[in-house]
Amino acid sequence: FMKLAIKTVAASALLLGPLAAQADSIDPAVFNGPELAVGESVTIRKTVTVDESGPTDALIDAHFLIDTSGSMGSQVAVAKAAATALFNSLNDDFGDVSAGVGVFSEAASLTDPDIRGRAIIGDLTSSASDFQDNVDLVTLGNPDGGGDFPESGYTAIALAGDNLSWRPGSNRFMFVLTDASAK
Repeated sequence: FMKLAIKTVAASALLLGPLAAQADSIDPAVFNGPELAVGESVTIRKTVTVDESGPTDALIDAHFLIDTSGSMGSQVAVAKAAATALFNSLNDDFGDVSAGVGVFSEAASLTDPDIRGRAIIGDLTSSASDFQDNVDLVTLGNPDGGGDFPESGYTAIALAGDNLSWRPGSNRFMFVLTDASAK
């Protein structure tokens, strides 16, 4: 099978001829499919192309949502370290990165203003020290200890997506660090 695949790729390359490389792009850039009803889902495959020549001028906005429910135990520290490492790596590889961090567990709410902010600890920032300060605020059991399974991950994503100061024209990513399925 591998030989056939290699031959097919080589033949396709010969037929298509030289193509200009796409640098720093995400394809497709937007989802233009049908509107989804509650409970429906769709899989969207995206191709991210990054020019290997070094940092770029692509705008990258990232938000890290960390599950702080009791089942995360010592994994909260691992999630915080992973968020920091990924932010630092993105800063090394891209020219303009801004990131934020938030928490969720059981009680994320789209309607309760006292709970709404829990999906955002700090808004997006390009400052590594400000981002780290926000990561340092993440603690097990805050905003609450959970209490059942699954956790309110989808609600946290919606809250962050609607309330962060995403930069116009940015490529937007959310990283959800959890041990539970979402409700």
